[in-house]
Amino acid sequence: MLSEGTTAPDFTLSGLGLPNDADERRMTEYHLEEFARGSPTLLAFYPGDFSPVCTDELCSLRDIALSAIDTSRDVYGISRDSLFTHEAFAYDHDIDSPLLSDVEGDVCAAYDAIHEEDAGDGVEAGLAKRTLYVLAPDLTIEYAWQSDDPWVDPDIEAVVDELVAAGS
Repeated sequence: MLSEGTTAPDFTLSGLGLPNDADERRMTEYHLEEFARGSPTLLAFYPGDFSPVCTDELCSLRDIALSAIDTSRDVYGISRDSLFTHEAFAYDHDIDSPLLSDVEGDVCAAYDAIHEEDAGDGVEAGLAKRTLYVLAPDLTIEYAWQSDDPWVDPDIEAVVDELVAAGS
């Protein structure tokens, strides 16, 4: 896991963006320097769409209802799933945050958020590891959480507190 206080590695990934006026999600490129600089941001790495624990985690992040953060803008899910899988997952669970596709796993590796070996319970080597990073507006990592066990949930309230603090 990357250390708090370090600068987040830059990346560009294809992602499934927010619905447009026609209520359709759009596929676009996301460059960290563009979407995260200037506002607190949460990068949520997760093993895969439709897995029970990841569904719970992303739905919890979806349900954050604080006026201090804009979850549709400040929360980005990242997994090795395809954009088409992201689209079905977002539709089924009303996920309005962008979901980014790291099919090759390069970004997961750069963020030390990848399982190097099988973790059991269907989590195979090469899948994204459940990892959360809160980035300050200058892209400094303010908060980092990670679990080798895919069944361990993050403390969502702590993440919300860190997002609010990073924006102060």
